[in-house]
Amino acid sequence: MNFLAHLYLSRDDEELMVGNILADFSKGVLNKNLNGNITRGIEIHRKIDHFTDTHPIVQQTKHRLQPGFNHYSPVVADVFYDHFLARQWEQFSSERLNDFANKAYVALKKHRLLFPLRFQHALVYGRFRKLLISYASVDGIDKAFNRISARTHFESNLEKASSELKRNYASYQSDFFSLFSRADCICK
Repeated sequence: MNFLAHLYLSRDDEELMVGNILADFSKGVLNKNLNGNITRGIEIHRKIDHFTDTHPIVQQTKHRLQPGFNHYSPVVADVFYDHFLARQWEQFSSERLNDFANKAYVALKKHRLLFPLRFQHALVYGRFRKLLISYASVDGIDKAFNRISARTHFESNLEKASSELKRNYASYQSDFFSLFSRADCICK
């Protein structure tokens, strides 16, 4: 799962949201100076990642992606899943996606000094909020894949991911709904 799913699974708790995103930048031992709920958000992020990384449905998605994207297939799967969450947002939340993205953006921006400088810039200029909303369209995730591709060190083929999504849309969507119906339980 990517940013949107991690934020959604934070249960509208601002500090859990911060921790859930901060976890991508905090490998290893937790910083003991963080607020308890931010630390808990990092722990929830790790539980979510363990759940998805070991789940047979995600393995099926990654296996389908493997030939074209090799070790970047988990990244592609994560963004695909965020696309389906954004696309079908109203099935999961009574809040509009735009409103949720704005709330998450405000929470993260308030704690921006906890994040690396590059991510701070994305928060200051509002790019992160726009990214969450853009996941709802294939064009939006295509732009996300192109940005990620520009940062990879190896050949990733990420610029072809949107075409793969269009080719097998129903299969990936089915994987997402099968997984996401189970993901809620890991955050309790």
